[in-house]
Amino acid sequence: MCFSSYTKLLFPRQHYLYFLLKSRYRIPHEAAFRQRSVVLKKSPFLALLFTAIAFSVVPTEAQQTAPASSLTVHNRPFSPGLQVGDTLYVSGHLGVLDATGKPPADPSGEARQVLLSVEQTLKDAGMTMDDLVYVEISCTDLNLYADFNKVYTSFFRKPFPAREFIGVKDLLFGAHFEVMGIAVRHAADNKKQPIPAAH
Repeated sequence: MCFSSYTKLLFPRQHYLYFLLKSRYRIPHEAAFRQRSVVLKKSPFLALLFTAIAFSVVPTEAQQTAPASSLTVHNRPFSPGLQVGDTLYVSGHLGVLDATGKPPADPSGEARQVLLSVEQTLKDAGMTMDDLVYVEISCTDLNLYADFNKVYTSFFRKPFPAREFIGVKDLLFGAHFEVMGIAVRHAADNKKQPIPAAH
């Protein structure tokens, strides 16, 4: 079995080791791998070494932890965001960490995590946080209002979106905050607060 076939058996989906070595040693064609396969057959240590190198190149799920997006909720009965024309309806997001299934212990850290999650959904749709025109926040402890606002304001430029901040009894996974909203493409360039009429 040639070295290329050996790596395909180990890594049938990405075949990282093949391309890593091909680019590293500028190997022009498969014949060069056949020559190296002889070395691997004679040296199990080298085979294990190359395998370890390949695994160091393949990104693990833990290395790819990110806020919720269409990829991380694909097996759940909702979409993180649903776009109709230029309008994106953003589902309720929680600041839950993929690694633990729970929110950060610090409420400010949770606020940042939930807003990063919303931001990721907007990015997936080619939008930014400043394209949000309406935001609704559910919170299990209204004493955290000021803590949430301190983090919240760092994600936006003025004018801020229209907003509701609602007290609720409980949220899933022990979260303190849930954030949902509505975004409109290019709203960041066009939105403005209405000027009060003079009386």
